[in-house]
Amino acid sequence: MGWYFKTAFQADRNALRKLSATKTAAPNAPIDNTADNQWRNSNATDVQPPHMNNEVQIAASTLKYVDRTLLDAGLGNRYSQVAAGDMYMKGKGVPQDYQAAMDWYLKATEQGDPAGQRNVGRLHYYGHGVPRDYSAAMSWTLKAANQGYSPAQRNVGLLNKLGQGVPQDDERAMFWHLKAANQGLAISQETIGDFYSNGLGVPRDYTKAAEWYRRAADQGHAYAETSLAYMRKKGQFLVRTRSNMCV
Repeated sequence: MGWYFKTAFQADRNALRKLSATKTAAPNAPIDNTADNQWRNSNATDVQPPHMNNEVQIAASTLKYVDRTLLDAGLGNRYSQVAAGDMYMKGKGVPQDYQAAMDWYLKATEQGDPAGQRNVGRLHYYGHGVPRDYSAAMSWTLKAANQGYSPAQRNVGLLNKLGQGVPQDDERAMFWHLKAANQGLAISQETIGDFYSNGLGVPRDYTKAAEWYRRAADQGHAYAETSLAYMRKKGQFLVRTRSNMCV
């Protein structure tokens, strides 16, 4: 089975067809027929507790998703390649493995996938599976941002604001956050409110700050809601600073 998964990564379709047709099943667990087995009745010897049935169903569903995702990723589906990378990066359904995550994301970037490009940038940013490299993080994230991918545009704005991988530049940070905010990304809308509130890259303007906070708050963004409440109370707002890149 492991050989088929390895070959799946190399997109060997014969192996993928074999894997798709293969059915694996764990041996039946020993049946408890003792008197103190509260889940056994007189007519059945394989009754399982309800919560055990749920756990088995969840495990089977997860295994099916993992298998299907890896099969499709091996066949070259870029969305599945990104999903496979996500599974390995987060350890969902598979052991956490940053190098495997990087491999799948890079597969997706070969097809120009912006989510794959952004995630390669994130791995470089955090030093997961590779040495931390802000310049590489910026390079990969910018590729995705230039395709109009709003989460990447937000991250490019953050890198410019923090001066990581590029010289610190509030105006460039504002430029990229605006691109993301105009696509409806609430966290960038809230950040633009911060920029106007604190005069970062733009002249200080509490009216515009409130307008951008309102856009984000209308989408349920908690920080923006808090900012609006503070502005209503005090008439102005001192910006909070948050330095972490988008997770």
